[in-house]
Amino acid sequence: MIEDWDVRVAQALRGIRPAAYRLEGSGDDVRLTLVMRASPNGRRNAADRIVGALGTRGLGLAVAPGTDAVTWLAEHVEPVRIIALPAPGE
Repeated sequence: MIEDWDVRVAQALRGIRPAAYRLEGSGDDVRLTLVMRASPNGRRNAADRIVGALGTRGLGLAVAPGTDAVTWLAEHVEPVRIIALPAPGE
């Protein structure tokens, strides 16, 4: 269900300061942008927390294969789609 996707994203990000990111879209097309102003290290730490939090709910970011999601999120200020990660063993 679409509502389940929204809830899953919200639950994953509940421990992250809302001022650090912006969500756009709805249903299974939700995009996240890291919007906080901080030093490169501060942005990387926030990106690491966000990617880790999403991962606890089986979610990730749709970045190019071979691209580190944390690095991408820390270095870009544009929306990236949140996706379901393959289950272990898939």
